[in-house]
Amino acid sequence: MAIALGKKQYTILGKLLASRFPDEAREIVGAYINVSPPETSLSKIETFFLSYCHLNNLEPTEHRGNLYKRNKLDQRRIFLSIMLHLYSPQVFQQPPDSIILAKGFLTEISRVLDSNTAQMSRMVREVITMERVYSDYAEKVKEITSRLTINPTA
Repeated sequence: MAIALGKKQYTILGKLLASRFPDEAREIVGAYINVSPPETSLSKIETFFLSYCHLNNLEPTEHRGNLYKRNKLDQRRIFLSIMLHLYSPQVFQQPPDSIILAKGFLTEISRVLDSNTAQMSRMVREVITMERVYSDYAEKVKEITSRLTINPTA
């Protein structure tokens, strides 16, 4: 059973682990950091969004801004999951309460989807949880990701 600790307590625990067991600490941290992203240029997110819309027969303007319809929110979640796989794949191995995204990712995805960063930050946590819990969702994301990366200018 996992114990509930605060951020300060986790920091202290991490420092103790690193000082007493440096090799193990390096191995644990390396598992979260050493995943290199397939994409690094954040300027491509706009192109990926347009390609995603084209592949799924969606109107891009209808999937930007504040969304209240479930099917449009679901499409946005899938797109966000795809972008996380391309730009920050390590988030799927990180603990849910300490997610580290690629620098500038949240700002750029918020700009492309015409949404605020707080809303996107919440949605990032949602899609990570969805991928961990629902295997059919994860498979759908994986399938669309492969189609999108094979033909990014569809």
